Amino acid sequence: MLGHLRSFLFVDYPLLVHPSYLQRAFYFVTGFGHQAVVIFFVLSGYFVGGSVLQSCGAGKFKWRSYAVTRLSRLWTVLVPALVWTCLLDEWGQHLNPQAYLGTLRDQYHSGPSALEAGNHDPTTWLANLFFLQGIVRPEFGTNGPLWSLTNEFWYYTLFPAGLIGFGLLLRRTRNLRGSRSAIGHLTVFILLVSVLPFSLVKAGIIWLLGVAVWRLGHPASTAGNPSTGFGSNDSIQRWSARFVSLLGLVLTLAGARLGKAWGSDLAVGFLFAVCMVAWRDFAPRSQWVRFTCFWSSEISYTLYLFHFPFLFLLCAGFLGGRQWIPSRLGFAVYAGFAGLTLGICAIAWWLFERRTPSVRSFLARSIPPA
Repeated sequence: MLGHLRSFLFVDYPLLVHPSYLQRAFYFVTGFGHQAVVIFFVLSGYFVGGSVLQSCGAGKFKWRSYAVTRLSRLWTVLVPALVWTCLLDEWGQHLNPQAYLGTLRDQYHSGPSALEAGNHDPTTWLANLFFLQGIVRPEFGTNGPLWSLTNEFWYYTLFPAGLIGFGLLLRRTRNLRGSRSAIGHLTVFILLVSVLPFSLVKAGIIWLLGVAVWRLGHPASTAGNPSTGFGSNDSIQRWSARFVSLLGLVLTLAGARLGKAWGSDLAVGFLFAVCMVAWRDFAPRSQWVRFTCFWSSEISYTLYLFHFPFLFLLCAGFLGGRQWIPSRLGFAVYAGFAGLTLGICAIAWWLFERRTPSVRSFLARSIPPA
């Protein structure tokens, strides 16, 4: 969100004349939007992939309950976000129609383009609802960040299909039911890998890094006892590993901003996975830090899906694409817009995302058992 807002409100860094250290730091720090998504993929692999490994290991994995859990998590925010995008884009098109046709693309480096203006037809809405954006249709309206949900959903599908299929195959099951299940799961896995975009499938390696972190912390001999996975070294060794891993991640992120080979998405994902291993047994003592971490994670999904069309409306619709040189006035507007966006997204979280358990119960009652 902070990166998008900076691109909307301020001129590009090369246009600054003798930038100050504060301006340099501001542009540098707010430029990690893509890397944040990469880190999110690793976290998703850890939590979602780890839950699949746990349930499969216990012999309790059921596609129906898994689908209900995952779809309720995604749709509870996605459906209102699609409606939100439609309403705001309709409003913005009356204020500055040319911006929604792509005239600000070169200036903003995101949003509608002249070749692909914001698409609001029902087919695109449905494609985004069923996670086909970037495959059969573009992202809905101005909400470009929706692209990552395609990756997420199909990783959710590919991983258990491949895990169960290859797992049954390696166990050489001889009963008819097991053989059919292995063939069925492998067929689905191979078919999806064949038809999904290669870039999506390749990026799945980053998602699997999170799965690997979960597996390292939950070896077969200690399944169900996560605390025994890491943290056996003394404090000096632990803090040394934490420092080295964090330094490596910082250098990799710097490489990403400088366009270096060591800053690739895979490198960022790998170094973050290393940090997860090194910092796994660390817990901040400050209640304020814990509170901030908790609520920032609680609202992150809503913030991700709701912020872009709102900021585009403010900056392209109301401000007409005006941009500033970073200054006191510019930073004041930036802080105000950021605070307003967080407030709007907090309301959206209260209205929708916090009701995910209720939506999950509704879907569980509505979907008949197999």
